[in-house]
Amino acid sequence: MKHYARFIKGAAGPQTIVIGASAHTINTNAGAKVVAITGKAGSNLVAVCVSTATLSQPPTDDKGGSWIQAVNTASSAAPARYLRIFVRQSGGLADASTVTVTETPTSGDTGGGMAVFRLDNADETAPGYAYLDNNGLVSDGATGVPYLAFSAGACLATNCQIGAVISTNTSPAAPTGWTLYASGSYATPTLFWAIYYRTSGETGTTISCGAASATGWCSSCVEFKPLGV
Repeated sequence: MKHYARFIKGAAGPQTIVIGASAHTINTNAGAKVVAITGKAGSNLVAVCVSTATLSQPPTDDKGGSWIQAVNTASSAAPARYLRIFVRQSGGLADASTVTVTETPTSGDTGGGMAVFRLDNADETAPGYAYLDNNGLVSDGATGVPYLAFSAGACLATNCQIGAVISTNTSPAAPTGWTLYASGSYATPTLFWAIYYRTSGETGTTISCGAASATGWCSSCVEFKPLGV
């Protein structure tokens, strides 16, 4: 997997990343998923994408933005279920107008969806995705407690984290100190999903997602640094 280097703290005091807006759609319909979210000048976007029996492609948006994959994982339980997280790499949004994000999976999907988060106060000192500070994944988790695993070491308490788990039999509870953004399930094939975030205070490396056990699960997670870190 691709690994993103940590950034050295600057002298200025950090701000706090805020989830300024969010929206999602996850269902059993095949085909494109469309999410509209309120914009804000200078803010950045993150998309958590789920699909079944197919591997979703990078999203697009109606502002002409380009997106890059931050994490890609899957459960091998047949049929496969895929979980990917993307970040917008075209610089901060230009204004507060609504942004419409579209995820179009490859043919053959039987359902899935996308959650989009707007990050306010993320540090993007240069065009690109410099605000992405850490990521991680777990593929093919077996029976036990699902968890998020950050590959670049312990999270920074100043940073914001977003994580997700998909499973064949449970929607895991949120880790301690995290917010459960959305969870649910549907059949054909059976898919359980849960998406979480924490805007500050996390210092762990491997983060347990509640006490629920699961089989055939996988997880993805990303960490973002705010201005001044």
